[in-house]
Order: sequence, then structure tokens, then C-alpha cells
Amino acid sequence: MKVRNGFVSNSSSSSFIIGIAEIVNEGRVMKYLRNSKLWEFNRLEILKTNELDFVTNENGTTTYIDKLCEIDKGVSWDGKDILMAWVEAPTNDEESCQGNVEVSPDKTLLIVRIGHNEDDGPFIRQDGFSGLDYSIVNEDYFENEFPDSYKVLELLKGKKGMTNVVAFRYGVSRCG
Repeated sequence: MKVRNGFVSNSSSSSFIIGIAEIVNEGRVMKYLRNSKLWEFNRLEILKTNELDFVTNENGTTTYIDKLCEIDKGVSWDGKDILMAWVEAPTNDEESCQGNVEVSPDKTLLIVRIGHNEDDGPFIRQDGFSGLDYSIVNEDYFENEFPDSYKVLELLKGKKGMTNVVAFRYGVSRCG
């Protein structure tokens, strides 16, 4: 019989990138993403604000919900009509990001919901203590381990000049 000493878990860990960006140049964004495997797995979505089908809920809020995000209509502190977008990490309900975009009929949004299921292996502490070390998940981690995800993170941050940043978040969390 094998006995494992140290950290034992029945669940796993997953890194994630979630976010919302306003697309400035849709043609350039599409060209940039064309070879990304992430596009094929429905982890990215492009939404045009004038094509969203909103539904009025029982509580009076007007909401658009799809596979990657939820968007509510609202009003900003200075009286402007806005869309409040919310994206949940694919790993669990605790990790999310939200951002507001001023409403206009010609806005195009990039919605990102990427999750990787690495298991616990990459996160096991290397300092002799038991447990997991999630501090290794930073931009360099994605650049080295998941280059396609890193390309999307660069878009979310507005580094390529093709998007305006609305909100993004990356990290790691437990799955189960």
C-alpha cells in the first residue's frame, strides 16, 4: 500500500484570466487572435452593444446573459447610461471582475474567460513546507506556460493599442 506524506488534495488548482475590453480596431484584434487556440474553445467573445438582447428581470434590472458574461444596463454617478459587465472565472464562483462601459450603439467588447486546469503540481511549494504557492502566477507565468493566454492578457491590458482597458484579473484558484 502506498502512503503519501505531505500535501494531499482531492481537488485541483487552475489559473485563469478574465476580463472585459472595449475594442478600438476590430480588424486588428481579429487578425491578432486568428491563430489563437483560445478562440476555438469559446473562451473569447466579441459583443456589439447594439446587438445585445436584454431581458427585464423581476427586480426591474435589464440584463444580458450569455455563456461568458452578464451585462446589466445602469447609470453612472454622473448620469450617463452605462453597461456594467461581469465575468466570472471558470474555476469557481469566488473569482470575478466587473467593469463599466459607457453605452453607445457602436461599442464592441472583447469578453475573456480563460481557465487552465493545471492540477496542483505546478503550485506545490518548493521551500520544504507543505501547501500550495499561488504567488508564482503572474504575467511571466502565462507568457512561459500559456503563450496564447498571454497574448489575450496583452490585449486586455491595452498594450497592443487595439483595445481600451475596462477590467481584467488573473490568478489561480481551487476547483472543487
